Amino acid sequence: MDAADIKKYASSDFLFFYGSNDLAEECASDLYQILFQPSRSMFFYRDFGAGISAHENYPSGISREILIPFAIADSVAKRNTIVGDGTNGTVDRRIATSQSVISVESDNSGNTDIVVNYFLYADQKDFQTLSFPVGV
Repeated sequence: MDAADIKKYASSDFLFFYGSNDLAEECASDLYQILFQPSRSMFFYRDFGAGISAHENYPSGISREILIPFAIADSVAKRNTIVGDGTNGTVDRRIATSQSVISVESDNSGNTDIVVNYFLYADQKDFQTLSFPVGV
């Protein structure tokens, strides 16, 4: 994900026109939000947020390789319980991912990228990827 994608997903259009934008773009924006939302920081839904920034400056090791994908998969599962599931005339906004398709990739210069592969329940044939650099 480059700076243009970050600006696009952080746009207020996704907030003020929620439900009228492209479903895949809105779900990508939601995923981006929960990845960077600090865990237990929202007063109305304490479980929301993966809290990736809490892992910042952790040493590269097996705990980071397990904890970050777990936090992401757990947050996505909790998100899926509060969004529309396609019943009662709602749009199915759930996304599916797993710890096994989320990777934390580090290079020798200290840069870390997180790659989240997922698909929408509404369109299971279109596998999507959200990749972004983090200061983890």
